[in-house]
Amino acid sequence: LFSRIADELIVPAPSPTAAGTAGDKLQWLSEQLHTTGQRGEGWVAINVGLNPTVAQQITMARQLLLPTSSETTPTQNPLGLRHQVTTAVIAGAQGIFFRTFDRLDTRAHPLQQNNVHAAALRWINNDLQLWGPWIVGGELVRPPAVNDNRWRAAAWRIDQSHLILAQNATEGSEYVVPPTQNMPLEIGYPLPTSGQQVFRLTHGRLERVEAEASPAGVQWRVDRPAPVECFLVTSTPTVMRFVRRQLQTAGAQNAADQLEICAHNLNLASQVVAARFPQIDPAQQIGPSTQIHPSTPIDPSTQRSAAEAYLSQLSVAQNRLEQGWQALRTDQVAAATQLMYRASDVVQTILYESHQVATSNLASPQASPFVVSPGNLGLHWQLARACERSQWTDLQLPGGEFASLPDLLDAGWSQQRRLEERVDLRVELVPAAQENSAGLRLAAYAKPELTSTVTGGYAGASLRVRSASMPVRAGQLVRVAAQARVIRGSPRSDSGLLVYDNQVGPNLGQLVTGAEGSTQSIELYRFIVEDGPFRILAECRGECDIVLESVRASVISPATNRRSFVTSPRNLAN
Repeated sequence: LFSRIADELIVPAPSPTAAGTAGDKLQWLSEQLHTTGQRGEGWVAINVGLNPTVAQQITMARQLLLPTSSETTPTQNPLGLRHQVTTAVIAGAQGIFFRTFDRLDTRAHPLQQNNVHAAALRWINNDLQLWGPWIVGGELVRPPAVNDNRWRAAAWRIDQSHLILAQNATEGSEYVVPPTQNMPLEIGYPLPTSGQQVFRLTHGRLERVEAEASPAGVQWRVDRPAPVECFLVTSTPTVMRFVRRQLQTAGAQNAADQLEICAHNLNLASQVVAARFPQIDPAQQIGPSTQIHPSTPIDPSTQRSAAEAYLSQLSVAQNRLEQGWQALRTDQVAAATQLMYRASDVVQTILYESHQVATSNLASPQASPFVVSPGNLGLHWQLARACERSQWTDLQLPGGEFASLPDLLDAGWSQQRRLEERVDLRVELVPAAQENSAGLRLAAYAKPELTSTVTGGYAGASLRVRSASMPVRAGQLVRVAAQARVIRGSPRSDSGLLVYDNQVGPNLGQLVTGAEGSTQSIELYRFIVEDGPFRILAECRGECDIVLESVRASVISPATNRRSFVTSPRNLAN
């Protein structure tokens, strides 16, 4: 009974590591909340921390590549957690239910990342208490207009006041929150009556914003916005008193938590810079790779100049952070918050640019578990260098030639079907042609009598195919490469063929979608955490018709530096 009630009231938010763009996830969540809101309040469940299967990959790689490191658990993304919560609120959530994979105990780890988790949760809860009267008791109205598609906004109305939230939605923001203070934000909003004023809720205070009247309403601009901006449109003294009281009550605590999170991210950025730009040997003209497979020569002087620029930026961020702590000690909350945002923008510039470089040669961010969170980004380059000192070998995939159906069945390929009352499903082998190799076609079409499209996204599959097994050992890195040819374009952007593996599961799979006739590359890197079988899985999400071709797997044992021990010769005199 509890489960049924929870299903009606709480919508699980898509994982930040899941396939699809931030816009796809927002649209899916909005649709689910629209349905759930008709039966209840519309809560959203958000996971705090990485999925355990992804965390295991990172833990294994860290133990192999950094055996002397004091860090034993994957580093999380506190700003990413706030990004998720704001996305859920903009989608229409009226409550947030946090779920942790591990116990949140700051006393057990006073100097580790649990403190940052607690800081992020306090900051988020203070935000929710401030926004609460509008998102719970108000009405979600038409969203404001923004000047840049890298921003999205939502608005709520209650009595004589309007609350407006704007969030940065740059591509990749669901993985690493980008710098925003060089992205001016302009908002246009129709005022319902005259006499309304626009306030910006920033730096722990209510700040009047100069707004210009237009035929459509009013417009205002923020030259150096934060990743999440909040505005209040009102002329009611009671509302302004409530907001000022909330900001004053939480201001000092928010500033301290924000400085602590920024210091945490500054440390992560330092680790990423150290991993990207290690000490260069002049005799060796090979630099760290932006790919997990072997790199191409890179000019060492270019690397030195880039490393020096990043180190200079880190120094600037450190100085601003120290000034922020000093300001907070003297009760200058607004100054501390402003310095924090300036420092954070520098830090996020380094992390975001590094993430873009790391993913530039991958088919999708889901190709590697090391690029979906800024805290583990350094492992990407460390693993690349370890792979350069080793060699890839082919991993035989039985039946991978897609020659005949009996061969596939004998090798251990299997399929699962569901929703057959709503969807026509088809699995068949496609013979090789002059321009294409042999492939496996997976198709799902809505039945003609169905009036609505088949839901895609994150609600499960109608058809799943599982490959034969390939034996692998713990500590190995597996690479899967394939091609996918789209026979018919999907009616929704969150529909298509999801390709993943049995080590991590669908939460880190690559979604193939696109126009009819297009071909896409599929790429998965997975670190093996224990000996056993490795399998590739492909499933139809929503409606799709795609041929999977040229499936290849290879394996490598990354070469790591041996640990050395100082010894002394035995005293043979005795």
